Amino acid sequence: MPRELHGKAPWGSKRVIIRSLGTRDLTTAQKKRWDYVAEYQEAFRRASGDIALTRAEINEEAWRIYSDTLKAMERKPPTGEPEADESPEEAALVANEWAYEEALQQEDFEIVAGDIRRVAERTGQAIAEGTETWDLLGAAICKAKLAALSGRLAALREEPSEPPASFVPGGIDRVTLKPVAMLPRAKIIGKGGPKFSDVVAAFMADRQRDPKSALIGQSEQQYRMTFRLFEEFTHNAPVAAIDRGVADAFIEALGKLPPAWGKAKETKGLSLAEVLAKATTAEEFISNKTLNRHISAMSALFKWAQRKAEFKYVGENPFSNQWRNEGSTKARRWLPYRLDELQKLFASKPPADLRWLMLVALFSGMRLTEVCQLRTDDLQRESNVWYFNVGAEHEGQRVKSEAGHRRVPIHSQILKAGLLAYAKALPAGQLWPTLKPGGPDRKLSWYATRRFTLYRRKAGITRARVNFHSLRKNFVTALDNAGASQADVAAIVGHERGFSFDRYSEGKSLPALRDIIERVKYPGLRLHGPSV
Repeated sequence: MPRELHGKAPWGSKRVIIRSLGTRDLTTAQKKRWDYVAEYQEAFRRASGDIALTRAEINEEAWRIYSDTLKAMERKPPTGEPEADESPEEAALVANEWAYEEALQQEDFEIVAGDIRRVAERTGQAIAEGTETWDLLGAAICKAKLAALSGRLAALREEPSEPPASFVPGGIDRVTLKPVAMLPRAKIIGKGGPKFSDVVAAFMADRQRDPKSALIGQSEQQYRMTFRLFEEFTHNAPVAAIDRGVADAFIEALGKLPPAWGKAKETKGLSLAEVLAKATTAEEFISNKTLNRHISAMSALFKWAQRKAEFKYVGENPFSNQWRNEGSTKARRWLPYRLDELQKLFASKPPADLRWLMLVALFSGMRLTEVCQLRTDDLQRESNVWYFNVGAEHEGQRVKSEAGHRRVPIHSQILKAGLLAYAKALPAGQLWPTLKPGGPDRKLSWYATRRFTLYRRKAGITRARVNFHSLRKNFVTALDNAGASQADVAAIVGHERGFSFDRYSEGKSLPALRDIIERVKYPGLRLHGPSV
C-alpha cells in the first residue's frame, strides 16, 4: 500500500493487502491477478481524493434520478408542439430524447449540471466539472433520463420497454471491489388500462372495509411494503401487462435482499434497486419464509383483481404456485422448557407483572398477547368457576381467529397465588397496568416480549428455540401427558377443534373444562411453597 494511505479507512493498519483469487487454476489466477492490481490502483486513487464517487454510488444515484423522472412525468406529463400524428406529450418526450442523446454524443453534460450539483449536495462530495466523476455521473444521469423518457414513450405507444441493467459501464467497481448492481428485470408490454397502483388502492379499500377482516398494524405495513416494491420495480405498469415473467423477475430480485433490510437505517425507505445496489456482496439473504410472505400478498392482490371486471385482468394469477420451499417446520418449532429451566424462571425473582404473565401462561396455555390484553372485568365467574374471558370486547383487544374467543377456567395454582385479591385492588381497566403498548400494532405484548427475553437470558436460559411461547408448549404437553383429548386441548388453547365438534357441539361446560385444566401439573416445580 502507498505510504500516505497507511492507517486510513477502509484499510486501517494494513500495510499489505492479501486477497484470494478464488481459483486453483493457474491461467485463471494470472488473469485475475492483473484485474485486481488495476482495481486496487483505482481504490488508492479514491482514497487519495482523486475520485469523488465510486461507480456503484454513481449507478445508485442514476437509478434514483430514473425513478424520480418517471414519477414526475406521471404526476405532470410534459407537453410540446406535436407533429401530424403525435400527441403533445409524445412531442415533448421525443424532443427531450434528442437533447440527452446529443449530450451523450458530445460528452457535454451541462444539460444535467443541476442534477450533478444536487447529487454533490446529497452525498457531501465536491464534484468538479471536467473530472472523471463529473463525466461518469453526467453520462449516467443522461442515460437514466433517456431510459425514463423511452419507457414513458413506449407506454404511450403500447410498446415493450426495458431499462438497462446499469447506467454505468459494468464489471467490478474499482473502489469498493463490488459488482455494479444489475437488477433482474422482465420486459413489460405497455398495455393500457388501470395501473398497478390503482388496483392496490381498490384492493386495500376493499380489504379494510370490514374491521373484522381488515389488515392491522404490522400485517398491513407488510402488505403495503410489498406493493410499494412491486410498483417501483415495474414503474407502476398497467396491471394487464403484468404476467408470469414479470412476477418471476420480481421474486428473483426480492430473493437478493439482505435480512432485515427494511429495519436497517441505511436501507429503510430505499427503492428495491437502491437496496440491491448497496447489497451486491451480501452473503445472507431473506429467508424463503419471508419471500413467501411477499408472494402471498401479491397472489392475494391478483386473485382479487381477477374477480373485478373493472380491472380487465383475465390472465392467470402470475404469483400462483410460486411458493418457495421453507424446509422442515419441525426444526424451527419452539420447544417447551425443561423443569430446571422453569425453576430458574420462577426462582430468579422476575418483576411482579412479568411473574404474573409467566404464571398465567404456564397454567392456562394462553398466548402472550391474550394474557397481556386482559382487563379486570375479564375475570368472571359462572357455575362457581372463575375463568378468563378471552375475546375482543374492548378497544385494542384482538384474537387470532374465531376459535380464539373462549372461556378459560383459572387454574387453582393461579388462584392460590392471589390473582383475585390482586385484581380486586385495581381500578377498572388493564389487569396489568404497568404494560405499555408498542410496535406497529401498538400491542401490550411488544415490550413484554423484550423484557421477558432479557430476563430469560439473565436467568441463564440461553438455548435456542425457547421463548415466552414455550410456556404454552409446556401447558399443552402437560395436558397431553394427562390424557386430555385433542378436541379438549384445542378448545382451551383457542384452536379449531375439527369439523364435527365445531359444527355440532357447543363445547364442554365450564366445570368440565376446569377439571381438565386441573390435570396440568409440573412435578418438582416450586412456585410458592410445595411442589406443583
